[in-house]
Parts: sequence; structure tokens; C-alpha cells
Amino acid sequence: MSGAKVYLLDGGQFQQDQSIVTFAIGAGQKVWSQVYTAYIDHPESKIVVETGMDPDLWSPTLKQILVPRQEPEQRLDNALRKIGVKQEDIDIVINTHLHADHCSFNRLFKNATWIVNRNELKEALVPEPFEITYFRPCFDVGLRTKLIEGDYPVVKGVDILETHGHTAGHIAVSVETEKSGVFLFTGDAAMTKENFWGSERTSPQGWPCAPCLDQRAYMRSVEKMREFVSSTKARTMKTCSPIYGHDAEEFSRWKHAPYAYT
Repeated sequence: MSGAKVYLLDGGQFQQDQSIVTFAIGAGQKVWSQVYTAYIDHPESKIVVETGMDPDLWSPTLKQILVPRQEPEQRLDNALRKIGVKQEDIDIVINTHLHADHCSFNRLFKNATWIVNRNELKEALVPEPFEITYFRPCFDVGLRTKLIEGDYPVVKGVDILETHGHTAGHIAVSVETEKSGVFLFTGDAAMTKENFWGSERTSPQGWPCAPCLDQRAYMRSVEKMREFVSSTKARTMKTCSPIYGHDAEEFSRWKHAPYAYT
């Protein structure tokens, strides 16, 4: 057993068009999208997955694209302080990708090693013109960096799965706990449950978000994550629960910090 404790920290929400969440479907319908951080208290390392959004850091243009709604207690620095976690004690920082709503508080963790996919960092530094939610002040903050490629074991029971498509080097993160099963943090490889499992209005095989660097790769990553869920259940005889990148309704079903899943 990994002995991991998983805390889910509510980082606020931002508003975007439904057709961004579900490619070509729901144009003109505004939706609120969840932002969160997972703090993993592991016997080997203290890990932060996703550092969320900091609208105070964002450009005016970015705040027009992702319209933020965040209370002071939802800022990551304040949220960690409320559960007694010191920024300097974090050993590892992982972002599923480097869009601004997933990495805005990386700068807090000066003592941490930043684990990042090599292709993701390259793309974020020199993005395509349409990749408008990369914002360099969020991620280029001087952290000690570990570049990875492909799937990667972080510590016992914590693993990275390469899930590119939404971005060039997108990853998902799985965490095994003793009593609460396995969590799969999908990032924007599945913004919502509908991306992951599909629906009547999309397809039963899942559905990509938009913008998306490679929609075919996105769908292969959805297949990979769905296979991971089923194979993990068979292998461990535990639940394997996806926690989607921006699904406000699904996130509300989980218990949030200071509660810990063990």
C-alpha cells in the first residue's frame, strides 16, 4: 500500500462556452468550470497535483477567455494554509498540462521538483497561435525541473499516464489509497464526465474538448484512461474513480479539504 492521503482543494470556477468543453456542441451556452488542486500526503513525498488559477496573475485577455470566480479562501496559498500545509514542505509539483488554469500557483513551491512532460514544456514555451491559454508567468518560475516522456512512476502508488491530445504533452495522474480506492486525475484529457464516458448528444466512446491540438490523439487518450480504470479495478479489486478536469457537478459530489481520502 502507498499510504497516501488525498485532499481535494476547491480552487474556484471560471466561465466558458459549452462548445469548448464538448467540441462543436452547445455553442452559446455558458457553463461554470471547476478548478481544483489535489494535495497528496505520501510517506515518501508531499505532492501537489495541479496548482489551479490565480486571476491576479492573469492578463486581461486571459480573464476574458476564462472568466474567473474565486473567493480568497479558494486561492491555493490560503487553502493549503487552512489544512496546515507549508509551501516549503512540498516535494513535488505536477501539472496535467500548462494552461493557466492548471499551473498559476507553481511559484509557491520553491523547494519542490517540478515534474513536467518534455513535449508539454516545449509547446508551452513556443505555442501555436490558437493555444491562447498558455501564459508563461504561470509556469516559467524557476523550479527545479524533471523532464519526462511517456508514462512515469512518481512514488509508490502514484503514477503518471501520458494522455496527449488536448495539448502536446498532457498527462493524467493516478493515486492509490488504502481504503478509498484509486483516483485518476484526468486533467483536460477529460474536462467532464461527458468527455470521458460520452453521452446521447456526443457518442458512447467519449468526446473531445476544444480547442484541441490533436483530436484523434485525444480520443486515444480517452480510450487509454477508460482501459486504465477497468484494468485497475480488476488488478486491485478497488474502485478506480476519475476526477475530471473541470466538472463542477461531479466535483461537488466529493468531500473537500480538510477531509482526506485515505
